[in-house]
Amino acid sequence: MKTECGELIRELKSLSQNDAELAGAKAANLGELARAGFPVPDGFVLTVQAFKRFVDANRLSASSPPEEVESAAVPEEVSHALLKAAHGLEGIPVSPFPL
Repeated sequence: MKTECGELIRELKSLSQNDAELAGAKAANLGELARAGFPVPDGFVLTVQAFKRFVDANRLSASSPPEEVESAAVPEEVSHALLKAAHGLEGIPVSPFPL
């Protein structure tokens, strides 16, 4: 699974502890486990950059009500990167979601 949107999505197995600020501590730990040979399912994670684009595109803030966040649209570039990454996972049915 290779994506052109490396700043938005990263494969779990490509992550290390050095990527915790980019992808979160849990994803970084899963990457370390996968790289060490432990059984970790194929997967990917949205980066902090993807989240920032979502927040900025919808003019959200820490004080935004949950309803506003739930109804916010995923920016087109993020949704395309997600769909492309999901298509790279074997056996996972993928259907488009609302933009």
